[in-house]
Amino acid sequence: MDNELEKLMNMYCYRNATKMKNLQTKITKTANAIMDEVADAKLNFLYNKKELEILSKASNLLWRAKKKVAHVKEVKERIERERHLK
Repeated sequence: MDNELEKLMNMYCYRNATKMKNLQTKITKTANAIMDEVADAKLNFLYNKKELEILSKASNLLWRAKKKVAHVKEVKERIERERHLK
């Protein structure tokens, strides 16, 4: 497990898989909202090219974070399933 995932596991050690899924959903909704803003041609006049680029990068960062949270959630689900079977 890489260092970032280990840190996430430690940060959220008291959250169960369901709570991690809720966090994953929040990140996904935020990333989608940002991309909707960038993709909405009617509102693009509100932003200059640099700002649109920043919004796009922010959305990409959120997607990367979501993947890491999803991985932690899957690990937690596996641990919880194994505990339940014992």
